[in-house]
This record gives sequence, C-alpha cells and structure tokens, in this order.
Amino acid sequence: MINSQTKVSDLTVVDLETILVRVNSSDTGQHAAMLLDTRQARVFLGGISKHALYYQCAHNRIPHIRQGGRLYFFKDVLQQWKILNGWQDVSLSSQTQPV
Repeated sequence: MINSQTKVSDLTVVDLETILVRVNSSDTGQHAAMLLDTRQARVFLGGISKHALYYQCAHNRIPHIRQGGRLYFFKDVLQQWKILNGWQDVSLSSQTQPV
C-alpha cells in the first residue's frame, strides 16, 4: 500500500503505473504530485528529443526515477530543476542567433 511514508525507491513498476493512471484520470479530486513518463517529460521540457532526454538522464543531469527499466519524472521537481538550471525550451533556444 502506498502512503505518505512510502519511499520512491520502494515502489514497483506496477505501483508507478497505478500512480500514472490515477494522476492522468480526470476524476481525481485531489492535487497529487504529478508523475510524468518520458513522453510527458519531453513535452514538459519543451519538446526535446527522446535521445537527448535519455542522454541527460544517463549522465544524471535531469532529476528522474529509474524503475523497472523505465524513466519517470516528478513534474514539480522538473519545474524547480528548470528554474535552477536556466533551462530554455528547444523552440526558444533554436531561434537565438549568435552575435
């Protein structure tokens, strides 16, 4: 059973998938820490490529959870990480021309 004392490292793949389903369902009346899969994280990070996301995770540059060979991300942690690291969306950085 998952409760407020449960550590992320103790969760199984089934637990994480259950959390994803609950968070993504529209009938949850509670605010929950949003758990993102790789597709959702890529969109949240401004459309970075799958390869770039996996590379950044492999080098521990993006906060993530690896469980059962899959990557998961907490949205609020990614948001804080983006702010602290001055992360720009790909669409914005590609429009910047060098002087």
